[in-house]
Amino acid sequence: MNNSFHSEQSPDETRSYDEILSEYYSWQNAVKIIHKGAGCPLCGRRDRLIGITQKTGICISCTERMESYKQWIEDQIIQKTLRLENISSQEIPFLISLSDQDKYALLFRLIQNQTVTGQKNALGLVRSWIDLLQIETDTDYFLEVFYPVYLKEFTTKPGLLPEWCAQIPIGLRDIRKPGEMIFYIDQMVVYDQKEVHIRKKTGKLFTLTWGRDRIYSHAKAGEETDWDFFEVYQGTVVISSDRIIPMQADGTSPFVFLNARIKKLTLIPLGIDIILDGHDRPYRITGLNEARAGNIRFCMEHLVKKGTGIERATNQE
Repeated sequence: MNNSFHSEQSPDETRSYDEILSEYYSWQNAVKIIHKGAGCPLCGRRDRLIGITQKTGICISCTERMESYKQWIEDQIIQKTLRLENISSQEIPFLISLSDQDKYALLFRLIQNQTVTGQKNALGLVRSWIDLLQIETDTDYFLEVFYPVYLKEFTTKPGLLPEWCAQIPIGLRDIRKPGEMIFYIDQMVVYDQKEVHIRKKTGKLFTLTWGRDRIYSHAKAGEETDWDFFEVYQGTVVISSDRIIPMQADGTSPFVFLNARIKKLTLIPLGIDIILDGHDRPYRITGLNEARAGNIRFCMEHLVKKGTGIERATNQE
């Protein structure tokens, strides 16, 4: 039992950083073997007045000290990273043990400090830390909160997008062309348009009265041609430097859209409408929601060839 924990208000400057980190690990291990009613596992006190929390089983004072040590270690690692020093093997367990909230907070700190390291170094650090922290890249938070910031912070003019910062699926590795860069992978839906015939009455229906005679005019039934979207693909869609690739589970793709063949791009709230050379009707690609559709729109705005018509629709059709 480490009864000296309460005697230290902050990490002792006479000890090395590795010693402090090791002591923090020992506290974490002590917390894992808590036995209810055995008192605080860090200071050993059983007095109810010290306020042992039911959630952690640690007294309030020790909880606050552990949090202050955790923040201090985080600061040391961030400062070390900004100096472009490598993360040590002793620090990796600390980083992996952090909550998702703490992990993302560190990533955002790296992004905010890109003026210190330079944008290129900051991008590399963020990409490597996503792997280092073992952050899942297919969660709603990653795609809807973190990735839009990642795109906007690291996209440089004239439209150089940051490459995808997640593991590329094996199936995609097999079909990716040499030099092709991946910018976004997500679940999306692709729509095409088809002709639909709508039954509609034409003319007017009214009654004319002339004396005792009545003249009737009836509306006539007819057909009118219209166009409507219908779903042609639902699943994983990859946006690369050259193509939009709908990808099946086995790694095959039923069709692709070449970015260079897009002659018009309409940005809609839930994604994009694209018209290809030789076509007069758009395909539509939608995201799972507006936040993820925003990633699609942002990428495609920067990937279409110079001179491509780009419009912004205010309402979803």
